[in-house]
Amino acid sequence: NLLARHTAIRTVYFLVDNQAALRAAPDTTDHPGQTLSILFRKHLDTALQSHPGLSVHLQWCPSHSGIPGNEHRDTLAKQVVSHRSIVPPSLSWLQEHNCARALQRWKMEWAGHPHTNAAGIALADPPSLHLSSFHRTYTGPRHVHSRIVQLCLGHGHFGDYYHHFVPSESSRCLCDEVTLQTREHVLVDCPRHADACHHLHAASRSLNVCTLLSTPKGLNAIALFLKSTTAFAKSAPP
Repeated sequence: NLLARHTAIRTVYFLVDNQAALRAAPDTTDHPGQTLSILFRKHLDTALQSHPGLSVHLQWCPSHSGIPGNEHRDTLAKQVVSHRSIVPPSLSWLQEHNCARALQRWKMEWAGHPHTNAAGIALADPPSLHLSSFHRTYTGPRHVHSRIVQLCLGHGHFGDYYHHFVPSESSRCLCDEVTLQTREHVLVDCPRHADACHHLHAASRSLNVCTLLSTPKGLNAIALFLKSTTAFAKSAPP
């Protein structure tokens, strides 16, 4: 539009105070600002084809105060920032943005409701897209790790879960065939696994189930406990 209004213009200078942007502007190969570079080249080609005698120069200039035109340029740049971007967002940006929004909403819902269920006792920290340090670094037997995850979620091979979701299975503990087999009973009171309880006492003298299930020290103790017993296993581990 400027060239159409001022037909006498024969030379155009783009003065840029950012050397990286200056180098990237004409470069249409794969790089983070490739889309903008392609748009710049297309507009530049259109201008040169429409004005055969036109000469275009890209030149670096200092950004220090006192340079003529810099203040006006900064004002224009700030105005453009508020406009909608002409560059479509990348798939990776959309994925990251959607994950961040989902996590924020998840945290709000988590904070807005009481957690008295089985998972709420073990999952003391707010939701995250990353595994906790224990689960990220655990290198023990797979069958032990599986039982730990089942314990934390409250969904596993124990009577309390069977009572609510698998009524065809017995919900009573094998220690007396009367007591409901809960996580708390197996970890704290069940005599069948008393010989391995010293692992749990090392993490919590009072055998606090919340401490055992929600802290790295407690989870490591449970890992040792499960490795030494058949607790919470459908059948005897290998």
